[in-house]
Amino acid sequence: AALDLDGLDRAAMENLTEEASPEVRTELILHWIQRIIMENVQGGVINAAPPIVSHVFNELSAGVIKVKQSRKIKEIPFPFHYAQMLGVMLIVYSC
Repeated sequence: AALDLDGLDRAAMENLTEEASPEVRTELILHWIQRIIMENVQGGVINAAPPIVSHVFNELSAGVIKVKQSRKIKEIPFPFHYAQMLGVMLIVYSC
């Protein structure tokens, strides 16, 4: 089954839209995906060996870590003095 908004109840969607922090939304969605995987493993829908399921969880966690790292790059501004010096160095280099 595909994941879509029809599978989420109203309270879940309200939790997702009310949270202002993107970090909280990312963690919430990760938790939902992990819960769906575990429910389907226990229900027999996903018939995989435990090491494979564990690897899936590791990959999901690694993806969330990469999202957090990219968010840090986006949110932390480049130092003004370095930016000015780079501009000067480009002008000097181009002459």
